[in-house]
Amino acid sequence: MKTERAYKYRFYPTPEQEILLARTFGCVRFVWNAVLRYRTDAFYQRQETLNVRTWDCPDCGTQGIDRDVNAARNILQAGTALLAGAES
Repeated sequence: MKTERAYKYRFYPTPEQEILLARTFGCVRFVWNAVLRYRTDAFYQRQETLNVRTWDCPDCGTQGIDRDVNAARNILQAGTALLAGAES
């Protein structure tokens, strides 16, 4: 029999940590909302569900691109660009 446990923690960040946490969670929220919007648009426009694992790029002609690997690269690129803009 599996027993599930939960732990509660209280965190008292320093003012510097509060700024970093706000920036990090702001980036996470931005990326989540962007990906959700993309998936919602893809479903309504092309009836494309999440079980489509590979796709062909219409711009460069590359075939058999793994959807998950490509999504991870795009998320990394968007997050890096967002952080670079926040630091300047």
